[in-house]
Amino acid sequence: MPGWSLGDSDALIRFVLFWRLVASSFEVNIAMGLLHRADPFALVGSAVALFLALTNDPWWTITGAHSSSLLAVKVSPFYLETIAAGLLSSTPFTTTLGSLTRVLSILGFVALAAASIQKVAWWRPLVICFGLCALIELYFSFLLMHMAADITLLGAYGVIPPYSGTGYLLVNFLGLDLNIYPNPLVIASFRFPFYAGFLAIGLVGGGLILKVLRERGSNGSPGNFHQSHN
Repeated sequence: MPGWSLGDSDALIRFVLFWRLVASSFEVNIAMGLLHRADPFALVGSAVALFLALTNDPWWTITGAHSSSLLAVKVSPFYLETIAAGLLSSTPFTTTLGSLTRVLSILGFVALAAASIQKVAWWRPLVICFGLCALIELYFSFLLMHMAADITLLGAYGVIPPYSGTGYLLVNFLGLDLNIYPNPLVIASFRFPFYAGFLAIGLVGGGLILKVLRERGSNGSPGNFHQSHN
């Protein structure tokens, strides 16, 4: 380019590098400001709560160990899916319970997210408790769904499947291929969302406990003790 020299190129490179450094410093300052304002325990807990509210993966499953044509039961706080010969895939109770739990879990995420960025708001303890209750309700709903699955299999075949690991169903079971399976071996397992919920509860509850301990420590400091006795 006419009139363009090597010195101009070096100046342009230094200019770009300078503004890149300024931009990166600005991003770091923003991140540090958000971290200073936010509660990391509630923030990560809200992220896990959002994952749990949006995922459709089952929390617990049971399938045939040697044949996929035996049965398949999937249990989640939001649904119960039973794929077996002669059994309903779901019930009105589990459908209604799952919908209500989904709405409550989304509201719990909103509460935890709002509380994570408002560390000094007067309403923060209330919404933290609401978000924690919403996380606990997930397990209550899961328990009811799991009991519904057990009752369904107990009423149809007179057996209760294992909760985890492998086990035999001591009955002649009618498979999806309409063949009879005597004493079939099944595999039951808890999936990742089941354990992720405990992580969210531990984070939110741990944040509350640390906040209480910090407040007690500041109130019981030597300076406050001498001021209270003067």
